[in-house]
This record gives sequence, C-alpha cells and structure tokens, in this order.
Amino acid sequence: MANGSATLTGTLEAIRFHKTGFLIGKLDSGVSIKGPMVAPQVGMEYAFRGRMERHPRFGETFVFSDYTASYPKDATAIRAYLIENCKWIGPEISKRLVNAYGQETLAVCKADPERVARETRAVLERRLGERARARGRDVRAVRVLRRLHERQVRRHGHGGVR
Repeated sequence: MANGSATLTGTLEAIRFHKTGFLIGKLDSGVSIKGPMVAPQVGMEYAFRGRMERHPRFGETFVFSDYTASYPKDATAIRAYLIENCKWIGPEISKRLVNAYGQETLAVCKADPERVARETRAVLERRLGERARARGRDVRAVRVLRRLHERQVRRHGHGGVR
C-alpha cells in the first residue's frame, strides 16, 4: 500500500448506479465500490486501485481511480457474465455452456461459435449469430450457423431444436 492506495480485486455482482461514466456497484465479496467507469459489466472480474473510505450514510466503500478488467475464470462468474451480457442466454444455456467448455467457455464462444453450435444442441442459430456479431465475428461464422440451423429444420421439420 503506497501513498494510501490499495488494490482490490473481485467480480462485479451488481450495478447500483451508473451514469456519465461514474459507477457505484457491489462486488461478489459484498464490498461496495465507486469510481469512474465507462462501461461496467456484471460478471466481469476487475482489479481496482484506490482506497477504502467510510461514508457517514453508506458505510465502507472502496473508492477507485483506476481499474483493469479480465474475463471471469470460475464457473459461477462465467455463468453470471453470460446471463447478464449475452442476449438469449439464460440460466439453462449458460449452465450447458460452462459444463461443456469449463474455464474456456468465453474464449470458445468468441473464437469458434460454429463449434458451440455443433456441440451444444440447445443453442439456436440466432443466439450465437447475435453473440458473434456483437463480438465482431465475420459474416462467414453467421452463414455457417445459419446452414447448421437449416439442416436441423430439415432434419426435425420445425424451427426449434429438440
């Protein structure tokens, strides 16, 4: 601890307030945090640099001036990240993905959505297609997913996956 500053690490569990680049949130450890953050993401792991302060009304809060972010590594945090940040992925799909890919879940979803579509029956094309587009994947990946979905429609005779 130099010059009264410390480092606090944890997973962002809740956003209590966020406006104009300022965050008040809660970590998975229960510690309240506040400071400048443009785009906080629930489920993301952060290392904050700052100091603890005691507010007369709100109690102990870690006030940070800087931070670094990293993707979550444990299963619970990965599931929370997927549920909070990935449209169309809820508790059941997140559980299947984490069971299939473990700590590599986010990397696999980003780098190889075709593999996820092949290996995880319950994930429909539109779910992975939206994730791929959100992650900046090329059009080729979306086309592959569409072809997989069309094969399933022909095989099962409907738009869903059984």
